[in-house]
Amino acid sequence: MVISMSKADGVASEMDGGISRRLLQSGAFTEENDAGETLATATSIMTDQMMPLASISGALSGDADLFKLFLTGGQTFSATTVSNRTAEIPVNQALGIPIEVVIDPKIFLFDEQGNGVYASDDLFGSSQSTLVSGPGGFSPDASGLYYLGVSGTGYEAFSSSGQIFPSEPFDQITEPTGSGGLSALTGFMGDTSASSGEYTISLTGAQSIATADNNGDDDGNQPNARLSATDNNLLAISGTDSTRLKVSLNSEAAGEIGEVLAIATDSAQGEIDGIAPGSEGYSQAAIDRATVLFSAFPGGGFEGLMPERTLTVAGGQFLQLATVKDGSLADLSSGEGGDLSFAIANANRNNQSAVTSQAPSTAGGLAVNLSLPESTNSDLSLDFSQGGDDFIQLATGAQRQGNNAESEIIDLTGLTDDTVTASIEVFREAAFDNTVGFYTIEDVDGSVRDPLTGNMLKPSDTGYQQAALANRIDLTLTGENDRAQQFSAEFETGKLLSTFIVIDSTLDDFLSSSSFNNDGLYFNHIGANTDGKDHVRLFGDNLFGYEDLAGGGDMDFNDTVVKVSFA
Repeated sequence: MVISMSKADGVASEMDGGISRRLLQSGAFTEENDAGETLATATSIMTDQMMPLASISGALSGDADLFKLFLTGGQTFSATTVSNRTAEIPVNQALGIPIEVVIDPKIFLFDEQGNGVYASDDLFGSSQSTLVSGPGGFSPDASGLYYLGVSGTGYEAFSSSGQIFPSEPFDQITEPTGSGGLSALTGFMGDTSASSGEYTISLTGAQSIATADNNGDDDGNQPNARLSATDNNLLAISGTDSTRLKVSLNSEAAGEIGEVLAIATDSAQGEIDGIAPGSEGYSQAAIDRATVLFSAFPGGGFEGLMPERTLTVAGGQFLQLATVKDGSLADLSSGEGGDLSFAIANANRNNQSAVTSQAPSTAGGLAVNLSLPESTNSDLSLDFSQGGDDFIQLATGAQRQGNNAESEIIDLTGLTDDTVTASIEVFREAAFDNTVGFYTIEDVDGSVRDPLTGNMLKPSDTGYQQAALANRIDLTLTGENDRAQQFSAEFETGKLLSTFIVIDSTLDDFLSSSSFNNDGLYFNHIGANTDGKDHVRLFGDNLFGYEDLAGGGDMDFNDTVVKVSFA
């Protein structure tokens, strides 16, 4: 089948049985062919990739309409027929007054099996219907496929055992407590006199269905997990299976953006450890849980260098993106700088989201644009693509990267071969001729074993610098401005490797000058640096950027950039 796109209204349209793919770019769906009123004849609102679904419009003619859609869960779903067209209709509308809209609708929600979730007839002093979201209601916690039904009052949902939702009370949310409430929907029965006219149902927490979700053909890459965007700018992973996300930095005018963080939240509302966005302690809770996605290259980076990160995310997880202005996660963790802006607007002082847009990407995932609120030159474009273990592979050595402020390390443990081959590219934009190297560490905190005493030394301990260089591997890397230098090396497996940079010197010259404890040697682990500053940042999987000036210098971290790729 071919989907045609009208340039005039941005509408894709396709009908095949009960499947409809007419979805406006604004997220407004309009019924074309009459939707059925059973599970088998319901209209499935589908697109090739999930898209936010803001409203459903249609018309009743003595029947009910039933739609199949995807809900993001976390009690974010709501639905209402209240609009400018219906707001002025009094509860006791006199008979015989001609009107185009459904005067007294009733809306219903069913799960994927057709079991009743909740329904609404009259609410908030109106003859119109509202299914509310949020705690205290019945909006679903679980994401997944659901059916949304609409009829005129009196035309009720039935199962094989009887009426699913009670007809009364009219003015409050009802649960499936009718005689047929324990069985799945089979159809609608009753008085159809009110089932006439046009309707629009406004939605939150709803998405179109990605094609694979409806036909079961998901090519084996992600058994039941789906990536989507929520109304409050979180990323949602539906289902119970974990999935892989490949995140690509497509374009950037980073400006004042130092890093982009990903923060796992406990709910679709963005809560962390029970703390709501905007509440006291929220920022610190987010910092403690944050993962570094990318540091941002000033001026757009280097030609031919495409930063990518790969994440494994649990099913049912929500992720919040955040930007760090003029700093990094390390700065935020130490309290020495950086200004955090969240995707959830009400978590920020200015009530503006760091996410300017989220939309399906050409690669079949999500394209997310980030910007610093109140800034005109700080923008990043990220692309999230999704797949299973056999589709998106974790980069060898990168599995611990981004987990904390000093995680620019390479993990070669757990590999079966004794050695692994690495191709290395070195980029440079600096006046100094720097040298980069790697050394073996005993744990992710950067501890090393002193080869002379056998003692374990932490980065802040006296003698750490000498012991770290004594544990270096036999590889030194240098670069030239305006070109990429290529290296190849064999790495022993079974080790954790951290990194260092020697400023404007070869390693041999540095060692012969006995310059330890001076500003000529910096490590990934801040406690080992004489100026107490961060000098290494993560720009992607196995992609490290170095700052060569004392005190953090100009904080561009592009003085030397090293990309390691393992065969």
